[in-house]
Amino acid sequence: MPIDLDSHNISVDLTPGTTRSDLVVFLYTHSDSGFTPGEISQALDVNPKKIETGLLSLHETGYIGKTPSGHYHALATREILYRYVSSQEQLKRMFESMAREENADEDDINNTAQKITDDAALEAELESLEAELENELG
Repeated sequence: MPIDLDSHNISVDLTPGTTRSDLVVFLYTHSDSGFTPGEISQALDVNPKKIETGLLSLHETGYIGKTPSGHYHALATREILYRYVSSQEQLKRMFESMAREENADEDDINNTAQKITDDAALEAELESLEAELENELG
């Protein structure tokens, strides 16, 4: 039985980090264009066979569209997929931010360790100079 694509609400059956998910993110991020499997393969740096299999699967499930000329594209009526892509982008930004903070913390630790090492070296040199001075005076 045919369904109305404008009102049909599909659930998202995608796993982040998989080829299918990456394809949806790519197409819905570039929703103003259509792409051949080769162009997508090159853009994502993924094996063309995996891309073709993923595209066919996504097209069959109604997640993406395909032009008669073989260009795959996002579907304007799939708001839930736009939300999925948005959530993936937010997660990516969050993890990148956390990684930057971790690196900053590591840099602070390294700088502090270097300062302690430098302070200890200065203290040792000072003690050595004081001992030399005492020997010369004493």
